[in-house]
Amino acid sequence: MTTIKSLVFERRFASGEVGKLGTAVQRADGWRFVPAVAGRMSSRKAHPTLEKCLPRWVGYPDYCESRRFVPGKDT
Repeated sequence: MTTIKSLVFERRFASGEVGKLGTAVQRADGWRFVPAVAGRMSSRKAHPTLEKCLPRWVGYPDYCESRRFVPGKDT
């Protein structure tokens, strides 16, 4: 059985509201980023590390927050 790791990336606004940017998923072939915002496409290829799969617009690590994906809570 393969363990799948997933992290959710979010941005906190000045109002305190949190917006989901997307989810990074680790699979057997590497890491892929799946955006949760309109106008952005999923990764076309797998990347060897989490950091390399994240697009620049996410603003990792300075302008976003990450947390573990929780099935049932995150849709």
